[in-house]
Amino acid sequence: MKAVENYFIDHPDFVPWMEKVQELAIKERISVNGYGRVRSLYNDERSIKRQALNNPNQGTAGDFMTETMILLDEALAETETDMVLQVHDELIFNVPDSELETSIPLIESVMNREVELNGYTFRIPVDSELGTHWSEQGEFDRVTFKVIGKSKH
Repeated sequence: MKAVENYFIDHPDFVPWMEKVQELAIKERISVNGYGRVRSLYNDERSIKRQALNNPNQGTAGDFMTETMILLDEALAETETDMVLQVHDELIFNVPDSELETSIPLIESVMNREVELNGYTFRIPVDSELGTHWSEQGEFDRVTFKVIGKSKH
């Protein structure tokens, strides 16, 4: 468990935050994510403590992705580009060749926008891949839009 110990040393604010979140969860049976959404917690104390630490991370990520998808739907309304699928932290689009130069930067800018939550400002790094079908996705040349590398997935 040396990695956990090192994490706590490198992130001294984590333990007090964790204790505060778990204390609220045991007392009130709730956990609050970064967007302020409250989740009710059930089961035994051990399970509640685990859920209490998971919800702020997973719940915030889920709400961020929902907000991102709404913004992308609005941004792409005048295009032929379609959002096809969401898988956890990934979005898959069907982009006509004629819109590659405009839709990809637009998608990236929305996904990489500056976000402020609870006094923290951050950006989520974005990786884009291109392919004619999912098993062919990879890095691409942004001038020619030709795939030049294999997918990391």
